[in-house]
Amino acid sequence: MGELTEDERLELATASALRGAPDVRKRLLLEMSAGTPSITDLAYAVKVRIKDDFRIAEKVVRKREAKAPDYDVRRLRDIVGLRIVTLYRLDAITILPILLDRIFDSSGNDDSNLFLKNPIEEVKIYSLNPIGDAQNLVGRLRPLFDARGLLEKLEVENKPSNYTSIHIVAWARGKYSSKYRTVPVEIQIRTAFEDVWGEIEHGLKYKPKGPAVDEDEEELQRSTITPHLNVLATLIDGMAQYSDQIKIQIDSPKERRVRSIRSRLAEKPLERLIGTDGIPVELMELVRDAVGHSRMCFDEAAQTDYPMARHVAAKRRASDDLATVASRVRQSTDVEEDKKREVLYVLDMERALLLFEYGNGLAGRSGNGALVEASRIYSRVESEFPNRGAVQYRLAKVLDALGDSKAAQYKLEQLVANMDKTDLHSSHWVRAAARRYLGVLYWEEGRQGGVANDGPEETGWPAESRELFGKAYAITKPILKMSVEGAADPNETQGISESEKAVNNLLYYAVELLMGEAEEHDIAEYHYVKGDLRVYLTSMEASTSPAAEDFRHLDTLRRAYKLLRDRQKARSVTEALIEALKQKGILDRPGGGREEEILHAALATIAWCEEED
Repeated sequence: MGELTEDERLELATASALRGAPDVRKRLLLEMSAGTPSITDLAYAVKVRIKDDFRIAEKVVRKREAKAPDYDVRRLRDIVGLRIVTLYRLDAITILPILLDRIFDSSGNDDSNLFLKNPIEEVKIYSLNPIGDAQNLVGRLRPLFDARGLLEKLEVENKPSNYTSIHIVAWARGKYSSKYRTVPVEIQIRTAFEDVWGEIEHGLKYKPKGPAVDEDEEELQRSTITPHLNVLATLIDGMAQYSDQIKIQIDSPKERRVRSIRSRLAEKPLERLIGTDGIPVELMELVRDAVGHSRMCFDEAAQTDYPMARHVAAKRRASDDLATVASRVRQSTDVEEDKKREVLYVLDMERALLLFEYGNGLAGRSGNGALVEASRIYSRVESEFPNRGAVQYRLAKVLDALGDSKAAQYKLEQLVANMDKTDLHSSHWVRAAARRYLGVLYWEEGRQGGVANDGPEETGWPAESRELFGKAYAITKPILKMSVEGAADPNETQGISESEKAVNNLLYYAVELLMGEAEEHDIAEYHYVKGDLRVYLTSMEASTSPAAEDFRHLDTLRRAYKLLRDRQKARSVTEALIEALKQKGILDRPGGGREEEILHAALATIAWCEEED
């Protein structure tokens, strides 16, 4: 048998390079669909392709004919291509952290891992105009790569071909026959604008050659169309940036109807750092500065009336700082592992809380992306510190903010059931807050279906709703016997104690349970609840705390007086309620929501007060 020709060797090398690629493609598609939300959910389109064998051969020949005569198939990095197409450029900020987590979470030395250990070989951002970018996309992507120790591998390149995209080369393993083969994967993140333009430009520049086309003539023709293509590329880039700017305006920070944007401290982060001696002084200064910056953001939000946009921008910067410092800590070889874990715990908890707060303050995908990132951090920290109650409580709040109330319920149920196994001391406020929060979730589930604020007063609630109201009542009542401290930061207690909040909620649940024609056989411990209602009502009437002027407190009193058919007190408290809503601007702000629902019920109560029995 004679020696193989160059073409035959190339053909064999190409076949070898493709072994395992189909398995990698299949597993990549599964990874992109995993999680909530998945990358497939967040992206406009996700495409995975295997490079055709003749394309591989063409590329190798083209490289050899250019400047690399020794170029071979092993130098190719796009045997499998994963393309993530987004609608907006800034969507990459949401998708990239999830993508990197997917890669690292599925990497390792075992064949069951899709990616090899330390899988990422290179990262490139190709940009048409990185300096003149209105949204500073490159600058905002850097901390995301830095947080995962990839900054040294990051290269930003201004492509003369006007090509714009984020490229990541990662090494995967795919099964072929009975063995696993290593396969390079080129990952691209680009917008739909860039994706379509790339196809158009490639088709115009590399149109298949006709039989009678002279190569010199073709090269001349290509050189004459390039300036026109450059103009179009600039227009496409401008359109992409302009679309992002419109999106930013639509998603601009606004007061969203959320439970609370200002969080209380469950821990004192700087105190947790006290026992972390032995860490290099310079690194520890960076940690304390980043945490201190974060604390300043929370303090400013609690004590000032600056526009939401200012708070969100400050928290976003603080979050990026924390991510950068966390990356430095992870890469440090001068810190004992136990101390490193504790420092990273503080940094991760601070960053997740910032993401939660500014995610709650933003509308649309930007806010959702921050909340998703917060949930991922909390989930990771919970797996490392399963007995830290603050993590579980915070994770439940993020899950609820993301709209997964069932998952939030389950998380809080687990926390309440195992509270004594956590690190929360007996008077920690989270012990009460977790119960109260869980009660609210039960109550909300019971009221699902779009029923008006005062519910079905004549007939009462269905049995399923009553059962959930009963669960809300039962889980909340033990708070009254707790000796609960305030928040770690007195500025964040909002002046209302956990017991006062619990009394308000219990009175509300009691009204729900007793509403309509409820009889003793309809409700467990009917008379007991009815007696409690009077106790709670007396307690709230006597309150002199800031809670007494809160519109939710006043609405609860309104409902209780209406249930007891006390028109005089109902009118008095309802007038105060309408004034409180007026102060919040609800009277001048249409658009539905819980507050407007309360307003309509209040107006109906005024009309009821003017009727005769």
